[in-house]
Amino acid sequence: TSIFNPDDGRKNWPDLINGFLLALGQQQDVTLVLKLITSRAASVDNVIRHIYNRGIEFRCKVVVICDFLDEQQLHTLTQATTYYLQACRAEGNCLPLMNHLAAARPGVSPAHSAMSDYFGPESGFVIDSHPEPAAWPHEKRQRLMTTWGRIVWTSLRGQIRASYVLAVSDPAAYAELGRSSRRCMRQWAGRDAVAARLESALSEVVGQALQLTGDSE
Repeated sequence: TSIFNPDDGRKNWPDLINGFLLALGQQQDVTLVLKLITSRAASVDNVIRHIYNRGIEFRCKVVVICDFLDEQQLHTLTQATTYYLQACRAEGNCLPLMNHLAAARPGVSPAHSAMSDYFGPESGFVIDSHPEPAAWPHEKRQRLMTTWGRIVWTSLRGQIRASYVLAVSDPAAYAELGRSSRRCMRQWAGRDAVAARLESALSEVVGQALQLTGDSE
């Protein structure tokens, strides 16, 4: 499963689709679910045309969902998912990946930008990437003032394939990877972990304020 806005240039969905079809397109027991976050018919059409116009023959299933899904429907989709897949160039957080990891569904994802805080081999299959000059999305002149992650395409295809091999050949190892994903997410974003970090940060701020008050006296 992958959830994204096809109009967001960071999401790099063409590489995701191409990599998946060239890695697992001949596997009839595989389904790629693309949940699109858009109400624009042209954007949905762009994704569907990409799937059929690349000349990649495939026997797997590709499902494109463009309707709104409520919380229960998203929960059902997550339960039916084996891996959360993405090939994005940059993320501010990536809540869909976090939600799937918390549900014991491992990821196939790069580990740059925000994902570097919580995603690694203990949570799934890491896609290699390298820094590439980029512009901030809101920067009108599109000056190259930052970087995003350029995906190593062969790594994308290889990790997708490796994730399939693990799931079908070693269910016990796959299940343990899912449990590890959940543990890692609990350590990063669980209530106790967040409360402890917040308490530490607030204590530091209060301590500095008391020190400044004492100095002024």
